Amino acid sequence: MKIIKIFIAIITIAQLANAQPEPFNFYLRVGNDPNMILDGAYPDRSNDKKAKGLHNKYGFGFEWKHIRIGMDLESFTEIGFTKWTYLYADYKLNSGIKNITLFGGLEISQIKRYHPDFSYDQPNNYREYTTNPLLFGVNGEIQYRKYNSFLGLGIQANIHQAEDELKPYKDYRFQVFGNIYFYL
Repeated sequence: MKIIKIFIAIITIAQLANAQPEPFNFYLRVGNDPNMILDGAYPDRSNDKKAKGLHNKYGFGFEWKHIRIGMDLESFTEIGFTKWTYLYADYKLNSGIKNITLFGGLEISQIKRYHPDFSYDQPNNYREYTTNPLLFGVNGEIQYRKYNSFLGLGIQANIHQAEDELKPYKDYRFQVFGNIYFYL
């Protein structure tokens, strides 16, 4: 129910932003964190204990002349990680270089961890899922897109609060994604 309310809020924000005289673009994006393929989730562990695999991102959003808003879903099944970005809002800035655009903004998200070896008789792993409270993060992206092209390529850096399981080790997560944009 919470997701439906957030989705309605995003559509409402998009409608309010649409009241601006300038046109907007709807886009879909697909991304991947190449670091998880190369180094894995636990780079300090030996090679046989690293969790390597695809850390994918899927999302959609609306883009105007100076702002974009949207939602994302990330999944890295090797460690049972799912991140739902309920809302991100990025300011759009022309870089001064032809076809290159810069974005910077904030996000609100939630992380859910699945424990594949959960058991009710083990006190340290008593829940199948761990859901964290709302987390906040900062985004920065550089995007290449020819004028009015339906395709764009971006490199996005993201820093957000770490989930509760990582609090003893670190307070923040840092991610870098390569994104492909499809403008409709």
